[in-house]
Amino acid sequence: YTRVTLTVGAVGKNRKHSTYSTPGAAVVVVGPGGDQEDLSQLMTANLGGGCTSSGTGTSFAAPVVSGVVALMLHARPELTWRDVQGIFAVTSQRVDDSTDTTATVNGAGIWHSNFYGFGIVDASAAVDTALTWNLVSDELMISVTTEELGQVIPNDGTTISSSVTVDEGQGQGVLVESVAIFLELEHSSRGDLQVILESPEGTQSLLHPGRRPESQDVERWKLMTVRNWGESPVGDWKL
Repeated sequence: YTRVTLTVGAVGKNRKHSTYSTPGAAVVVVGPGGDQEDLSQLMTANLGGGCTSSGTGTSFAAPVVSGVVALMLHARPELTWRDVQGIFAVTSQRVDDSTDTTATVNGAGIWHSNFYGFGIVDASAAVDTALTWNLVSDELMISVTTEELGQVIPNDGTTISSSVTVDEGQGQGVLVESVAIFLELEHSSRGDLQVILESPEGTQSLLHPGRRPESQDVERWKLMTVRNWGESPVGDWKL
């Protein structure tokens, strides 16, 4: 994941999470992509003319969201990629899903779910908001680093943690848009590791779920979250 792209997930016709759509703290928005029960219901233009039933996937959801972005830029050409993400953060439709245990309202009052991001894309609300949106100011980046911990990663489920502090001088007047974590560690199976980030506002981001069939070695790892959108960065961040 990178902050300059939109991570798009998918929902089916029932407006619920599509089984194939990968959840995560970096998901920004979801669009219609269908699900297994909708397999013959997504129609696209066919080569040579006419229409065809194409199937399902985030390959459909992402172009829908791209089309909404195009409408936003047509209405307000001066929008930047950061403005577009900010508009999605406040206009996307929340999803009432009783099975979703990841949904939260962060310290800035913004709803986010690992399955739905900031919600289902709302083209009308996004374009209307784009017309009156206050353009974001220049981007600022705050960088903080821990000392080498020198800890052994236990193999019994024990939690280890580290923290960094963003002081008032660094974070005054700044609002978070995304947070990237760069980990340097040695482990023979990254799928064994669960990684959680907690912001000063108490918002938790599950950066890696653990118990995954990923036996790949890991030494350097970049993980990202947008769940802190609009929060103040000042205070202690705990990993």
